[in-house]
Amino acid sequence: NSMDACSARKEKEGSQYVPSIQVTDEVDGSGKYWLVVRDNGTGMDEHILSEYFLTLGNSYYKSAEFNRRLPKYKPISRFGIGIAAVFMIADVLELRTKSADSPRGDSTGRCVRIEGILSLAFVTESDSITTGSEIRLMIKPEFARDQATLARMCLHYLQDAILRPRIPVAIKLAGTSLLISGQVGLRLKADGSAALAAKNLELVLLDIERWSDRFQGSLGFF
Repeated sequence: NSMDACSARKEKEGSQYVPSIQVTDEVDGSGKYWLVVRDNGTGMDEHILSEYFLTLGNSYYKSAEFNRRLPKYKPISRFGIGIAAVFMIADVLELRTKSADSPRGDSTGRCVRIEGILSLAFVTESDSITTGSEIRLMIKPEFARDQATLARMCLHYLQDAILRPRIPVAIKLAGTSLLISGQVGLRLKADGSAALAAKNLELVLLDIERWSDRFQGSLGFF
């Protein structure tokens, strides 16, 4: 979702916008362990919060409003169970969000707190919230007993799951810092084709953008 929020904002604002996605962990004053994902993407106004974020089975990226605003943008997000999934590992979800360009002129920052999957969502307004979204998860005690091990598991999962992303993802978990970026997988030297031909090899490129709206670039086969 952060990737789509930042990519959609960049599509609208162009090069003047510098996207940012961060994944961190922290321990609060009462010893509770939190996982945090921050982005400076499109953010959400009150309408998007109530109609999509807090409504299971409703995808904003498949809505008529989103398609009108960015008809050519292809989101990588897919339909799922949304925020309900986080309560498999978390007792509390907190969201801080502010819309970058609300069609309703709603630029109010809001805090959302949900304590359990069947709980009410408490929403308050705040002037201190910056544009974008920050999701905070208070991890269940049974998962948070060994915070270092959990952080390493999260780090390894993110490394495996995020491959050459559109937007760089800065991760800082358990004191370990990592930047996952869209680095080039393969670059052929100027005389590469001749060198390959001398070994009876040929590079065949498959333009995967023609076959998928979730990937960019090409795959190379020798």
